[in-house]
This record gives sequence, structure tokens and C-alpha cells, in this order.
Amino acid sequence: VAMAAAAREADAALDAGAAAVARRDYPAAVAPLTRAIDSGKLARARLAYAHHIRAKAWREMRDNDRAMADLDKALALDPRIAGSWEDRALIK
Repeated sequence: VAMAAAAREADAALDAGAAAVARRDYPAAVAPLTRAIDSGKLARARLAYAHHIRAKAWREMRDNDRAMADLDKALALDPRIAGSWEDRALIK
């Protein structure tokens, strides 16, 4: 039961971070996305997505080093995320 609750909390944090990115509130997105990533409770595809979305927040805040690190992690987890390849090209 505790494991399921932790997974739900990680998913909720990811959803909150993604919603902040959608609102273009990039600073507000980083903390919940980091919580979701660091939780160790996200499924592989969701973890890749979390890194991808946090990378967008970092890129929009002009922190290209952190953005690139997250994009690399997203692509290592799931190289099929076309948006991560596109975002990497925008940074380089």
C-alpha cells in the first residue's frame, strides 16, 4: 500500500510539473518534476517524460547545461521521444 501511494505521489508530482510547463511557469515546474524523478517510483516511460519536460523548463530558463543533461537522460531511457531530439538540436 505504501509503495502504491509513493507511486501515486510521484505521478501527481509529474503531472503538476507538466501542468506548470504548459502554463509556461517554468520555475514552478522544476521542484515537482525533480521530486518525481528522484522518487524512483515512476515507470520508465514516465521517467523519460519527466526528464524531457524538466529539460524544457531548464531550456526556457536559459539553463542549457541542465536542459542537455535531462535530455540525455530522457533519450537514454527512451530514444523514441522525438521532442527530446528536437530540443537537443535547439540547444547545440
